[in-house]
Amino acid sequence: MAKIEKVVETNVDERWKTQRLAQKIDAEIQQLKVALSELDTVKPKKMTYTKKANVFFLDKRDVIVTTKKTGAQFSAPYGQPHPGQSQQRQPRQAPVTSIDTEHNDMIYDIQLDYYGKRLATCSSDRTFRVYDVSKAIVSSGDGDDPASKNQQDAQETPQEQLHVLQHVVPLTDDSAAPIHRVAWAHPKFGAVLALAAQDGKVYIYREELVQQGAAGAGNVTEWRLKHVHEFHALAVLSVAWAPYEYGLCLACASADGQVSFLTRMREGWVISSSFRNSEEGMGCTSVSWAPYNSLGSQGAQGPIQRVITGSCNHAVTIWQFITVPQEGANAGATGSSYWEMVNTPLYGHNDWVRDVAWAPNVGIPANLIASGSDDHTVRVWSQDEADGEWESHVVHTFHAPVYRISWSLTGSVLSVAAGDDEVTFWKQFNNHEWAQISSVTDQGAAINSSSN
Repeated sequence: MAKIEKVVETNVDERWKTQRLAQKIDAEIQQLKVALSELDTVKPKKMTYTKKANVFFLDKRDVIVTTKKTGAQFSAPYGQPHPGQSQQRQPRQAPVTSIDTEHNDMIYDIQLDYYGKRLATCSSDRTFRVYDVSKAIVSSGDGDDPASKNQQDAQETPQEQLHVLQHVVPLTDDSAAPIHRVAWAHPKFGAVLALAAQDGKVYIYREELVQQGAAGAGNVTEWRLKHVHEFHALAVLSVAWAPYEYGLCLACASADGQVSFLTRMREGWVISSSFRNSEEGMGCTSVSWAPYNSLGSQGAQGPIQRVITGSCNHAVTIWQFITVPQEGANAGATGSSYWEMVNTPLYGHNDWVRDVAWAPNVGIPANLIASGSDDHTVRVWSQDEADGEWESHVVHTFHAPVYRISWSLTGSVLSVAAGDDEVTFWKQFNNHEWAQISSVTDQGAAINSSSN
C-alpha cells in the first residue's frame, strides 16, 4: 500500500511539473507574439541619403560624407523621437567616412553620384577629383564597445582603403578660377559633371572610355571637357540638373542676378533660356528644380517645368516655363517660350537666402520647399493645392547662418548644414512641428537631440 501511495505521489508530482513547464512555455510564446506585434507596428525608421552627401568641413582638405554604400543609415529607435514622448533610447552612431581629398586649397563642394558609389569634389585649387567610395570602410561609431572595436579591426585589412582616388582633373583653362559647385547628371546620360566657377564660367565634363580591359575589368577612362558655358558676368553660385524627363538641361544661378539654362541638343550645347531673378538686380544664390511628378507639374499641354530660386533680396521665388503656341497658318507649332514668375515672391526671411530645395514627391498631394538663410533660420513652405497659397513654418533657429539644405529621397527628412560645424536632421510630425532626430559632428557621431 505504501508503494502504491508513493507511485501515485510521484505521478502527481511529475504531472504538476509538466503543467508548470507547459504554462511557462505558453507565457513565453505570448510574450514573443506581443514583441513581434510591436516590431510590426513600430519599426525603426531608416533614413538613407544617396543622391547628396550631407557634409561639413574639417579643414581645407578633409571632408566628412555619409553614403548609402558605406552604411551611413541613421536609425530612429522605436517610436522615437516624437514630441511629448517620455522614454527615449539613444540612436546608433552614424558610420562616417573621413577622406583626405589631397586638395591643395579650400573645398567648396562635394557630391555623390546617383547610386552613391562615386564622389566628386571641387576646390579653390582649380581641380575636381572623383573617388570610388563604394567599398569604403567606415567606423561603426561604437567607440566605447571593445567587442565592436575588435570586430571592426578584424574586418579591416591592409588591402582595403577608405577611398580610391580615380581622377584628378585640372581645368584646361590657364586662367581658370576656383570651382564653387559640382553636380552629377542623371546616369541615363552617362557620367557627366557640371562645375561652376568663380569667374562666371560653367564647365561640362564627361567621362569617356580610353582603353577597354579584358572582360570589362580594368577599363581606362578619362574626363574630357565638352563645353564651357560663358554667359554670366559674375560667379556662378549654384547649378542644378533638371529631372531626366526634361532631357540633359542644367540651371545656373549667378551673383549677377540671372539664371541661365544650358541644354544639350543635337547640334551641341545651347543656351535654351534665361531670366533675371529680381528687378533690383540682386544676386541669385541658389536654384532647385521641381520634381517631374510634383503637384501642379502637369498642365493641359503637357508637363510644366518649374524651378525655385533663392536670392540676396531675402526672397524665395517660383518660376515656370511657358510656351505660347503659334496662331494662324502655323497653328500648333511651338511659338515663343519664356520663364515667368508664379504669383509673387515668398517672403519670410530677413537676410540672404543661401539655399533652396524642392522636396521629392512620392505620391503625397502637396508641395514642400525648404529654404536656409543668413538669418539663422530654416523655413519650410507648403502648398496643398496646385494653385493654392503657400504657408511658411520655421523649422528651427540656429546659432549661425544656414548654408546648405537637402531632402532625403522620400522627402520626409531634411538635413541642414549651418555655420556651427554640425549637420542636423529634422523630421516633421503633427501640426507642422519639426523635431531634430539626429546630428553629425566632426567626431562622426549621430547624437539624439533631447532638448529640441
